Amino acid sequence: MPAQYTYGSAGRNLLHGPHLFDSDFSLFKNFRIREKIRFQFRAEVFNLFNRRSSAIPSAVFGTASFGNITGTSVDNRDFQFGAKLVW
Repeated sequence: MPAQYTYGSAGRNLLHGPHLFDSDFSLFKNFRIREKIRFQFRAEVFNLFNRRSSAIPSAVFGTASFGNITGTSVDNRDFQFGAKLVW
């Protein structure tokens, strides 16, 4: 047995959390104003399907919550609009 508070023999990345599913979407349209001037409009959506992501499992060995997922990541669906003038 190793002494308390020393590293053991377990390898890296031994515990794995749930899969992260994240979908982002973007649309943009370019409008030509003059020969060298154009206007760009953008619309972007982050977390398109509004899915929640589970947090990583508790990794404190010897506790009652070891290996349990006790939280979620709350990333709401976000919309973002932008405009750009390029010359």
